[in-house]
Amino acid sequence: MEALIKFFQNFSETENGKLTVFRNTVKAGLGTKAPESGFHLVIPYKEKIITIKYDVSLGAVGLIKCSLDLNKNAPNFEIYTKSHFMTLFSFSKNRFKFKSNNLHLNSILNTSSNILQLKEITKETQFELQLEGKFNEDTFVLKTEYTLLLEDKTSMLAPLISLFKELIDFYVLGYSEVNLKS
Repeated sequence: MEALIKFFQNFSETENGKLTVFRNTVKAGLGTKAPESGFHLVIPYKEKIITIKYDVSLGAVGLIKCSLDLNKNAPNFEIYTKSHFMTLFSFSKNRFKFKSNNLHLNSILNTSSNILQLKEITKETQFELQLEGKFNEDTFVLKTEYTLLLEDKTSMLAPLISLFKELIDFYVLGYSEVNLKS
């Protein structure tokens, strides 16, 4: 846990973020208690907030999220990986899949250095990515959630945050009706 604390302190400093480390005991049922520990990191980027929550206790889940105020025509997307098991039975050995009707966004995702880094991490570990951008009521939400039941719990964080920034740039700075039709 101390190595993770040091990593998150350094990462928070690098990203000009605000880090909260939490260690609690929660009721687990039948009169038992379980430890709950993790990190909550808030990173500002171009007047947007990227929130990271790492639950390194029983849940062992990483969550990264950012909400954007966009018009309803903004394209939804999904990036996901096939599991190692599913790849064994697939003709295509490419584990990454993109779903979007926007050609400009697909082009960005296909050439992203952050996606390439995540592909390498996926090859070397059991990391499986599930990232989506879609409307949740009136707000467009970028969100990824992944297991932390991995030996290396941190190598994916920097490329994921860089990918979130790349997506924020696309949606907030470069997105237009022209991009939607391309």
